[in-house]
Amino acid sequence: MRIRYYDESIASEWEVYLGGLPNDGHGREVTVNWQANEVNNNNTFYTDSNGLEMQQRILNYRPSFNFSSFEQTSGNYYPVNSAIAAVDETA
Repeated sequence: MRIRYYDESIASEWEVYLGGLPNDGHGREVTVNWQANEVNNNNTFYTDSNGLEMQQRILNYRPSFNFSSFEQTSGNYYPVNSAIAAVDETA
């Protein structure tokens, strides 16, 4: 993993490198779970899985219907292969 901090910005950049996955012709899904205790993002984050634009996501919320789930993890699963961002609203 590589983490970059920039002097001119309050943002940080994280690169995660995965290795040791078998290359046997079968598809694989890898999940990365992370928690930032000191980030106040109001349960809002942004994802981009196709390189076109960042989509706003809110935990346990869907804009087109009333969200209800007993599975918190799978109910908030978003495939990300390009970028994910969380913004501290108090910074």
